[in-house]
Amino acid sequence: MDSNLAGGRPSDNKPLTLKITDFGPISSGTVTTKPLTILVGPNGCGKSHVATLAYAIVEAESIQPNDSFRMLDRDYIDFSYDQAKRIAARYTPDSKQILDTDAYKNFTEYVVDIFFNTLASTFWAEHKKLIRIGKKRFELDIASEIIDGKIQFAFDDNDLKFQRRRIKHIKFIFKKNTNPLPDVHISGDTLEVNMPYPGPYGTREEIFFMITLAMRSILNYHSGKRGVYFPAERGGLVMAQRS
Repeated sequence: MDSNLAGGRPSDNKPLTLKITDFGPISSGTVTTKPLTILVGPNGCGKSHVATLAYAIVEAESIQPNDSFRMLDRDYIDFSYDQAKRIAARYTPDSKQILDTDAYKNFTEYVVDIFFNTLASTFWAEHKKLIRIGKKRFELDIASEIIDGKIQFAFDDNDLKFQRRRIKHIKFIFKKNTNPLPDVHISGDTLEVNMPYPGPYGTREEIFFMITLAMRSILNYHSGKRGVYFPAERGGLVMAQRS
């Protein structure tokens, strides 16, 4: 399947699926969100934990490169520039003009780290205190726009681990007589970016500028999404006061 990303936002309607094991009061369960998702159940069954998890995921994936008021987003701009510089440094005019990179893998890891931090700050508790009583670990299987894999935390290791389901690659292909703007296509687990060939005398600065534009086109199609966690009962308000 080939899908052009340059002119649209194909992932906006992708549902979030959460498989939860031994997290908070939840022994096990699966939730897939829809445009309207209502959680119903008795006190202490884990409704707030599910809602807070969903909020933490959305917040981690809601990077806004044009929102200079959020420190998180300024950090992301530094991250994206660093990735573009690394890719541009590998460009040579006499090469095959194809750069296969792991920038998307690095981007996913960056978002997962944000999720880990958001998880702790939103629940206002150490990760080990989120393990179900009597258990030694919790597991979250997340299928979302960016975070797609299993997250585990073991009490003894005291470390969150992320095992991605798939590894996506970004391949920059420099061609003559192509669109001056990056043309992005998805082919399986590879994002192919057709780039205008700058000629044998193209400078590293020109390459860096073009790759920076392409990175924004690829990685920021999900921007604009925002999550707000506003619980409907007093206990939840105490839990969510930071968010």
